[in-house]
Amino acid sequence: MGAFRLGAAGLCSALIALAVGPVGAASANTNPWTTPADQFLNMAHQGGELEAPGNTLYAFKTAMRDRGADSLEMDSYITADGQLVISHDASLSGTTNFGTPSAPPPFSDPGASNKIWDYTLADLKKLDDAYWYSPGKGQYGHDDNDPHPFRGVADGTVQPPAGYTANDFKIPTFEEVLAAFPTTRINIDMKDQSGFTDKGVEAAHELARILSEQPGGDNENVLAASFGQAEVAAFHADLPEHDSLSASLDATSGYALNNEVIDPAPQALQPPDKYDLSGTLVDAPQLLLSIDAMRGNDYAMHVWGADGTVEDDALYQHMLDLGVQGFFAQKPSELAAFLCAKGVPRPDGSSHCTPNPDLPGIGPILELGEPEATKATVESGERVVVEVPVANTGNVDLNGTETCATAPGRANRWVKPGRCGKAHIVTAETTKTTRIPIRAKRRAKGAYNVDIDVRSEDGGSAEYTLKLKVKNKKKSKGR
Repeated sequence: MGAFRLGAAGLCSALIALAVGPVGAASANTNPWTTPADQFLNMAHQGGELEAPGNTLYAFKTAMRDRGADSLEMDSYITADGQLVISHDASLSGTTNFGTPSAPPPFSDPGASNKIWDYTLADLKKLDDAYWYSPGKGQYGHDDNDPHPFRGVADGTVQPPAGYTANDFKIPTFEEVLAAFPTTRINIDMKDQSGFTDKGVEAAHELARILSEQPGGDNENVLAASFGQAEVAAFHADLPEHDSLSASLDATSGYALNNEVIDPAPQALQPPDKYDLSGTLVDAPQLLLSIDAMRGNDYAMHVWGADGTVEDDALYQHMLDLGVQGFFAQKPSELAAFLCAKGVPRPDGSSHCTPNPDLPGIGPILELGEPEATKATVESGERVVVEVPVANTGNVDLNGTETCATAPGRANRWVKPGRCGKAHIVTAETTKTTRIPIRAKRRAKGAYNVDIDVRSEDGGSAEYTLKLKVKNKKKSKGR
């Protein structure tokens, strides 16, 4: 999303248009984006790019699981080998480690192109897509003095958060997103780039192909959007039965200012919260809602914050007062807290005050349950068995879990953990206990630290330190 400007003459045309009779009614089919009529979607913009690295699987997963989002917004481009990938910028310099000392070839080569479409998916997967992210700031305004908590997760130099993998911090494909979120409402923007419209059209063709293979074409869950009319037209030509479309920038302007019919017919209009009319700010959604009412159209209104807009409770309240159907939030957790306080339910009627009840697409989440012992006592020459609970708080079974103990430093001389304990499968929303034997040598005495580490084939890890106290074994007295 970006700035949206109109000339002063456009405002006069828009006001005149309000007096014109109904023109260009929306599709007669039921519009899932206005059903129920009072729905208000917390639409995580790029997955909430001020709270997580934008347009990454980690951002999308945490937005839906932990940060109160109802739906996801994302941006797409085509790769050199025809794959549809998710990224806000065509330039790799904005969010990834392109051109930095950590960048792998070919991205470290002097003079290398920084455009997504000049590389294959295999090459793009080598990049760290969370490299520049800083909490509250996002991925822009690069400053090494800011914290970058996820830098290095993508290439394996830093452990991912529990329940996530290195791939969650790389550039994702749209097919990976669909696999993770099969029932989540998604708004995907086929990015229109000045001078590179052909690349946007290629992306539109690939999006249509992917959705044509989904059950029902994913007509109700995936809304195809673009600022560019060429992209919208290309997508519609390939998949005309897919009704969930947003109007392009030119089509929205023509509709508002010149009383033009939007073709192809959309199910949503997606304006910024304000238009800049040669220095005069106009309430864009209010204007478009007035026009919709006059013309009898049933377009959903999804609003994004224009450049300079402060996203706060006052803005959210204004959106509610207008009756829009959704807002693209950079901080979905803050919008969720507002909707909770106001008693605004999710579209399915559940509360915004609790986590998303469906936890769509989260997969396995490895966490350490409450250990049976964080301290243990053993006599020298004997062994103790430590019970380690492995919890799966996700909605998909956790495979290949392994629990291991190591004795670091001086403890390695006196304490010998046994073989790793295995809990091959931990089913969703359950906890399974593994047992680790630890033996103290005969002459061991005192306190030792033992590191307990849990890992899974599905990614993620958890650990804690066991405090082991070793007592001298008393010798039996002879005659």
